[in-house]
Amino acid sequence: MAMLVMSVWGALAATPRELLAGAAEKLSKAASVSATFTMRTDNGQVRGSMQMAGRSFALTAGELSMWYDGKTQWVYSVTSGEVNVSVPDADELVESNPFMLLSGYQTRFNIASGGADTAVLTPKNKAVSDISKAVIMFGKNGWPHKITVTFGSGASAVVTIGSITMGKTLPAATFRFDPRKYPEAEIIDLR
Repeated sequence: MAMLVMSVWGALAATPRELLAGAAEKLSKAASVSATFTMRTDNGQVRGSMQMAGRSFALTAGELSMWYDGKTQWVYSVTSGEVNVSVPDADELVESNPFMLLSGYQTRFNIASGGADTAVLTPKNKAVSDISKAVIMFGKNGWPHKITVTFGSGASAVVTIGSITMGKTLPAATFRFDPRKYPEAEIIDLR
């Protein structure tokens, strides 16, 4: 009987590629996605929230607020009072928002199983990627519930998703820095 149950479970279990494809499809088809999370790095732990629509996102985590409109990224630090403006590459986007692993994973990463409902991503071209490994654990809802990214430097970030919901279309301004809300901020353009 145990063998029958295990063989049925094996037949029903999704492969890492199917898990990634399912989450990527949900993210791309949703008008918007909102999530709460806790991120732990070598520098400590912080709680945050984010909104995403396609490749755009806005998030707040501790002393930082970040906006990305699909091309330009603005990072505001309450502590420094500065806004850094840049055009990030794919790895820099993952550092800002690990959900970005779901877009482009097919071409940038080798995919392996890390156990039930877990995908392990390693870069196909280590010479151009600062990421040495990413482990994504999926919940029963098909969304990631824990993402661990290890960088070439040995530093890592562990993001645990508290909640995730799909919502309505958000205005494009949601994903852009509004200087009127931060009149005292010093803008540093790194583009």
